[in-house]
Parts: sequence; C-alpha cells; structure tokens
Amino acid sequence: MHFPDLQNLSSMKQKRFPAEASRLREMIQFIKKELLRLGVRDDIGKQVQVIAEEIITNIINHGYGGQNGLKSEQTILITIALDEQKQLHLEFMDQGKHFNITEMRAEPMTEPRIGGLGVFLIQRLADELSYRRENENNVLQVVLRDVL
Repeated sequence: MHFPDLQNLSSMKQKRFPAEASRLREMIQFIKKELLRLGVRDDIGKQVQVIAEEIITNIINHGYGGQNGLKSEQTILITIALDEQKQLHLEFMDQGKHFNITEMRAEPMTEPRIGGLGVFLIQRLADELSYRRENENNVLQVVLRDVL
C-alpha cells in the first residue's frame, strides 16, 4: 500500500518529541489539538488516541528498549494531516529497532495473556497501515477514513 507524502499536504503538522514515557501526555495533547484543528469527529478522536498511545508506547518500550530517550537521537516524529479525500493520516517515525507491525497477525484474545493486545487494537481501529524502513528509521503510517 502506498500512502501520499504527507509533506505535500497543506494540512500537515509535525512535531518531534524525546522518546520518553514521561512525554506521552504531551504527544497525545499535540495529536488532540491537531484533530480539533482539522475538525475530526470526537469518536474518531478517541480511536486515534488509543492507536497513538499504543504505537508510542511500543516505540518507547520495544523500539528503544525502554531506555526513555537516553540518547538525543531517540525521538519520535509525529506527523498528522488530512488528505483531499478527507482521510486522516498519522505518521510515526523513530530510529528504534526494526519492527513492521503490518507483518504481525492480529488475533483476538481467547485467553488472558501478556502482550499483543496493542497490535490487535491498532490493526482493528485503523482503516489502513503502512510501514517502511527509511534511512535507518521506522515509518508507520496510519489512515482512518470518514473522519469529519
């Protein structure tokens, strides 16, 4: 699946954050502010918040090994934009370990277990997911349709 270069969308906003668990709230606030600016419906906003929290937490805990931005290059670049078809695009870029969420099979939980639920939620809530490795960066793009 090929998604547009978000840099070319006039509605695009982005911000880089240290990959620290203590900054999760600030990252979510940035996303919520942009959703409001773009006029995204509240129910979609709640889905986006769940998706974003899961992705950011996975980047910090797994991509960076829970090291909480100890190195200055341990960052998360969040980009958000609305395209011409009124689809919401969220992009998360990090320099952590290679991890392609689109290759994982989302299976519902049939019995209690630790781990895997976040991937299941992300894959179920997003309309489309795309992953690429670009210059030693993980780039995950999430698309949600019918957001206004």
